Amino acid sequence: MHVVALLLLAMAAESHAGDNVSVKPFSIAAGETKTIEVELTQEDKVYTALNFDIILPEGMTITKDEEDDYNVTLNLDVANKNHQIIMGMIQTDNHFRLIVASTLLKQFKKSGTLMTIEIKASDMVSTGTFKCQTTDKNLVIDSNNSTWPEDTECDVDCHMDVSVSALGYATFSWPRALDFSDTDVEAYVATEVTGDVLKMTRITKVPANTGIILKGAADTYHPQTTDSPTDDAEGNLLLASAKAPYTVSTDNVFVLSNKSEGRVGFYPAAQGLVIPQYRAYLQTDAEGLARGLFFDDSTSGIGQTEIGKKKNGTWNQKTDNIYDLGGRKIETDNKDLKTRNDGFYIVNGKKLVIK
Repeated sequence: MHVVALLLLAMAAESHAGDNVSVKPFSIAAGETKTIEVELTQEDKVYTALNFDIILPEGMTITKDEEDDYNVTLNLDVANKNHQIIMGMIQTDNHFRLIVASTLLKQFKKSGTLMTIEIKASDMVSTGTFKCQTTDKNLVIDSNNSTWPEDTECDVDCHMDVSVSALGYATFSWPRALDFSDTDVEAYVATEVTGDVLKMTRITKVPANTGIILKGAADTYHPQTTDSPTDDAEGNLLLASAKAPYTVSTDNVFVLSNKSEGRVGFYPAAQGLVIPQYRAYLQTDAEGLARGLFFDDSTSGIGQTEIGKKKNGTWNQKTDNIYDLGGRKIETDNKDLKTRNDGFYIVNGKKLVIK
């Protein structure tokens, strides 16, 4: 109570241009937990205490530790070891009042990063540039003198991070609708299972809570959240774990993997396997132990899929135009299919499945 009373008694306001407390600009991904910095500037006077309100962009909040205390940490290079942080009465989802004071009226040592605050952006946050405000500030010189700096705001870049591994594929789902139009990664839904082939159809504006497969170079991509109408994903066979991790409890669940060298596909998942949140999986009672991916993309130049049986099978095309899906040419001196790995091959512009 003594600390709070000190701030309330310091009512003789002075103007000291340049003295302030503010949040540094920061960037954060949807769903990310991040540490931000609060900067103290004291050019004219040296202060003993301060208080301010921080208003984070909608969808962001200050995190708490296991003891239900807010994750706010003083920097003792700037604050004195006698200073302490008190959370004020204003505590909403994104609006907080913070008080820093010393019962011994110790002064802050210098300008610089006064404290760090751990915040989290929810997975429902919008992408774009927003503002983080610091308002209702009071920098206390002593029990009789203080200054009331102007409100400030900083830019906050909020974005989506979606990663594709070296396999060139990844499953994904998100609780908000996403627009992949301006990215270099392609999004697909699964529309049909035929034998060992899973037919995929490309979409760009993905509905919320929709399981998709991403196809692209190994990298991190940044789709945008959208409130506009999305593409039709009705009949999509991929299930989403956008709301929570999913624990496999049946024998008909398949997950994206590369168990057979050179053949990325959906393979049976063991019961008890936990599929992480924000992924997708296939659940089907169709016969067959593995699902190959068929990307139904009109720009690929790949048409109908044919089946090549290993038993008594040979290459039946008299051509050198045989490639794997990575674009590598296949030597065809030995035409016996039994010497080939299971998987997809491109023959004369058509997809051939060897199994």
